[in-house]
Amino acid sequence: MKFRIKREFGHKCCVITFDSFYKGLSEHDHKNAANYNFDSPNALDFDLAYDKIKALLRYEDVDIPIYDFATHAR
Repeated sequence: MKFRIKREFGHKCCVITFDSFYKGLSEHDHKNAANYNFDSPNALDFDLAYDKIKALLRYEDVDIPIYDFATHAR
């Protein structure tokens, strides 16, 4: 689906996965990552995503973080 949207809109479209905006886990949460609820809205950094989207709407270059599920950090 995301590639179909990009194909339709070309350079006027930017696809960003929200996986990029997971918060890094604390040391305690990292030790218990198997039990961490990544589906909870609390696992996501909405403020950072909002700031990046606002910057894109101003046609600014932005760096989108990459979340590493092995280290549980961006």
